[in-house]
Amino acid sequence: MPQYAIMRFAKQKGGMGALEAHHERTKAKYASNPDINTARSRHNFHIIAPQAHYRQEIDSRITASGCRTRKDSVRFIDTLITASSDFFKGKEREEISAYFKRATGFLARKIGRGNIFTAVVHLDEKTPHICVNKARKRGVCDGQSAYMSDRIDGAVDVIIREYLARIKTSAKTIALKKRYKTDIAEMKAHKREAEQKSKKRKKDLTLLTSEISKSLMGESAFTPDLLSMAVDNAKTELQEIEDKLVQLNYELDNSQGVIRKLNLYYEQFRGWAEEFEDASLEQRKMIVCQLVREINVSRGYELDIVLDLNYRRFLSACC
Repeated sequence: MPQYAIMRFAKQKGGMGALEAHHERTKAKYASNPDINTARSRHNFHIIAPQAHYRQEIDSRITASGCRTRKDSVRFIDTLITASSDFFKGKEREEISAYFKRATGFLARKIGRGNIFTAVVHLDEKTPHICVNKARKRGVCDGQSAYMSDRIDGAVDVIIREYLARIKTSAKTIALKKRYKTDIAEMKAHKREAEQKSKKRKKDLTLLTSEISKSLMGESAFTPDLLSMAVDNAKTELQEIEDKLVQLNYELDNSQGVIRKLNLYYEQFRGWAEEFEDASLEQRKMIVCQLVREINVSRGYELDIVLDLNYRRFLSACC
């Protein structure tokens, strides 16, 4: 089932105190949102913590930028970022944190880190989400900041059609042969890198083990406990490297398995190319979600579409 990243923006003209109480969970009970489980609120965490009350954060930024405001002026933007509920199933706290850190970083690059005064992750509701707030401020215009979704959808549709047309006209044997050579060369490069890391980690492990003996005799600057911890970490890293080498060697030895996997990707790509023309809008969106990893929009609706690596490689191999 397709999974989606979700981002919602809401312009706020006031209500800073009420929103702060909600986001920062300063109340014992929330009648307006019964989904909040206050017993789990202690698991919430900040990626960017406010240094003062929301009103002070907002007013200081507006004053510093020299903005003149009216009673009905938009004073800040409340942003919610989440994803399809299935996306979070089975994910550990570290994985959820990594997702929201990346989302906050994306937003910070677009609007400026200094404009964001809080980014708090809520794990006490049904679906994990992050609330990011930024103040409205005057600054140098760096281009369009609002876009019409139908124009973006139309532009994406045109580009995706071009990609699919290229895969439809490609010769399967040539495409698979080029992809196979590329993938094998990449696996060999990964193997060489892993072998070098394994060699280095084994050397480190030998040195650490000998250092433990010195420590027990009082001849080392490190304690036995510290060295023992370092040895355990080195063994874990070495095992991960060795496991990766086993997998790489298996894939390199099993060329037919690599070809079958590439053939599966090609047939899937080609199938979408055949279906796209007569597909419904929802079906087209599902195909785009499978093909595209990221879409960046810049001034004048110029698009930079980053395809999923597997399909991007097919385009470069056959076209």
